Amino acid sequence: MSIGWGRRGFRFLTLRRGQVTAYDQAVASAYTFYKDHNIALPKPRPTKRSQLLSMVRYTLQHPVSSLRSMSLPRLRKVLSHIRHSSAQDLEVWVNARFEKPHDKPDDWLEPSDLPASDEVLAFPIYDNPLVSILIPVYNEWVVTHRCLWSVLQHTRIPFEVIVADDCSTDQTRNIGEYVTGIRVVRQVENQGFLKNCNLAAEHASGKYLLFLNNDTAVTSNWLEPLVELFDRASVGVVGPKLLFPNGKLQEAGGIVWQDASGWNFGRADDPRAPQYNYVRETDYVSGAALMIRQSLWSDLGGFDEVFVPAYYEDTDLCFQARQAGLKCSTNPRRRSYIMKGCPMAPILRADKNGISLLISKNS
Repeated sequence: MSIGWGRRGFRFLTLRRGQVTAYDQAVASAYTFYKDHNIALPKPRPTKRSQLLSMVRYTLQHPVSSLRSMSLPRLRKVLSHIRHSSAQDLEVWVNARFEKPHDKPDDWLEPSDLPASDEVLAFPIYDNPLVSILIPVYNEWVVTHRCLWSVLQHTRIPFEVIVADDCSTDQTRNIGEYVTGIRVVRQVENQGFLKNCNLAAEHASGKYLLFLNNDTAVTSNWLEPLVELFDRASVGVVGPKLLFPNGKLQEAGGIVWQDASGWNFGRADDPRAPQYNYVRETDYVSGAALMIRQSLWSDLGGFDEVFVPAYYEDTDLCFQARQAGLKCSTNPRRRSYIMKGCPMAPILRADKNGISLLISKNS
């Protein structure tokens, strides 16, 4: 029952229709306080009806793409979410999948602002790079080029870029024609995400390693706040705040529950909310943008290959760092955008296997 109907029902049952109650006075006082102090009013509670309208509105605005992506299994999944999820959980699910144009952040680049995929990118070469940025790739050349372009535009401290090519078959094979000043580590056989990262890290010379998915775009001054956290001797792994292209939060750190299942802290919420905007410890940092001390990486032996081909290796790395006495933290001062989900290689999901392995190693 909504507050409005509850208030009217209370007045009717107590024969106070037309009278101002103490509740009315409290609500009026709260509205006055919020207005006087320029505080945004709390959003009304989500309803399933409002979420259904959002989905219908998006479908009508994007009929072609909606029809192309629709299938019977997906329709069943949507109906299952609508039926079994609470209104709040459904809102999170809808916000993460149905983009709202007005939610796009101010510094988001429209397609017309992005470089052509054949534009030559010339990276500076440093004798002593502070950070080694490792980008594992498997095809998706346009996405990789866009990621590299954003790194080149917004990185100011000494760094090197290592692209780990896991046997791509598209234009990625000719990356040397379009990008200079980087190192390309090309695998002879497809290794999968985890081994591809481990092999590429052997070529890194930076004091810190930063694993960055090729479907990300970084923003100005993105790297410095992450490096600054390592001034604290107790910190071993750090990560930024990750946003979806529509401006919604993907994560501000990760949560691992008692059963070892995971969740992105703040997923699909407003990234400006105060709980996502201070340096804090986190259960794990996503491998989409994970930075670690080179010395710690070597001590731990990199990603544990028991998690091959992928999934939960980043969570396990953070757990191992904590067992070594170091913290995992997020620094939300700068953010990166997850622009498009891209496969790193043709692999099977190993979530359930990863959960059991994580429990066995860290219980």
